[in-house]
Amino acid sequence: MPAYIATYESGELEERIETLEDMLNECKLCPRGCGVNRNRGKKGYCNSDKNLVVSGVQPHFGEEDVLVGTYGSGTIFLTNCNLGCVYCQNYDISHLGYGQRMTEEDLRSLLICRDSVIHNSYSTIHAQS
Repeated sequence: MPAYIATYESGELEERIETLEDMLNECKLCPRGCGVNRNRGKKGYCNSDKNLVVSGVQPHFGEEDVLVGTYGSGTIFLTNCNLGCVYCQNYDISHLGYGQRMTEEDLRSLLICRDSVIHNSYSTIHAQS
């Protein structure tokens, strides 16, 4: 069983969510440690607040063959970034924040759909064994 499923089933995921929500009161999720209160809608250097903005959930083929297999590896691209690189190849996502706001439930539904078709998903691995 993958760690993410075991974490959910054991209740540890809920504990981690609570810890992360507390951390967002004075954000130090990245090395910049800007300290903004993302729970109150403030945005730090990365231009992110508490909400998820997703630019893509899809199979990804840009890694080594052993990781992507036939169907690609599952990838979630979140918007915004704390690096601020001038020549970023994903400028529209990392600097401009192009993407779609999603609830946690929306993202969960997308992940379940994604896991049915990617190479390194729990369901695909068990179907092969």
